[in-house]
Amino acid sequence: MIELWDTFNDKLLSRSRTIRTAVIKQIKHLKQVKKANGQNSYLTYSFKYTDGTPVCHDLIIETKIAVGAY
Repeated sequence: MIELWDTFNDKLLSRSRTIRTAVIKQIKHLKQVKKANGQNSYLTYSFKYTDGTPVCHDLIIETKIAVGAY
């Protein structure tokens, strides 16, 4: 399981079975934040496995490229 964390507010946002799903949820969440608070709004996120180990940053970037976020 992959956990998506809002590190700015130290809040667990979601749990997903795949990194792809977690990345898609992060993109959707950021769109909601920007819609509610303005286009210059932002949050910092982290992706972790349920044991607390961070997900490899390269894997996150590759997944964002694959889903069209970059």
